[in-house]
Amino acid sequence: MQDHDLEAIGVDPIMLPMSNPPDYIAYANMIVEEGVKIVETAGNNIKKAIAVFKKGGCQILHKCTTIKHALSAVKLGVDFLSIDGFECAGHVGETDISNVVLLLQARQQLGDVPFIASGGFADGQGLAGALALGACGINMVEASENGTELILRRWKNTNRLFKNKVTAEATRIERESTTGKFEEVLPLVSGAEREAGFPEWRSGSWGSCHTLFVDVAGNADGYDRSGLLVSALI
Repeated sequence: MQDHDLEAIGVDPIMLPMSNPPDYIAYANMIVEEGVKIVETAGNNIKKAIAVFKKGGCQILHKCTTIKHALSAVKLGVDFLSIDGFECAGHVGETDISNVVLLLQARQQLGDVPFIASGGFADGQGLAGALALGACGINMVEASENGTELILRRWKNTNRLFKNKVTAEATRIERESTTGKFEEVLPLVSGAEREAGFPEWRSGSWGSCHTLFVDVAGNADGYDRSGLLVSALI
């Protein structure tokens, strides 16, 4: 990382329940020691890591799926928030609240803490809507609105992934298991098959807004188009 401009690099350590969790604090210390100044955190056990990042002078963006968690993160000292509605990719939480409600709650309860909207936003019209709901910006990323699948809900670790044979088998086990043991689905979601050289067993976080993408544009062109559309709408 020393060959890059660390002022422009962000790292996203995800601190979520895992069958074999890594040493998250060691990761946090390494990030600080390498000189990274922007981190995006997620998870429900972030207190010690946040303290490490704050001591290292990092700007901290924390992802939240509920306002309760957002307020807790603010108390820990995060600088700004990503409010992730049920439409978002990856871990969507367990409350199933869409961004229309969640962003309005954030505007009402978070005071001056800035937040961005994540989930269901893909163009200038979505950006205009998010700004109207109180957000400072949005997260943006051959499928349809039905091309994602929720897995691991039975184990309170709900994750929205691109629908493929991995998610199909995982949901079948989740639906039909008589024991309810996480070990039954673990081989599908641990990444072991992928790391062993079987790319067809790859699954990835995927939000529902991909159905709104009508073409592929470079970052600069996409930003310019979105900005022009927002200006026209507002």
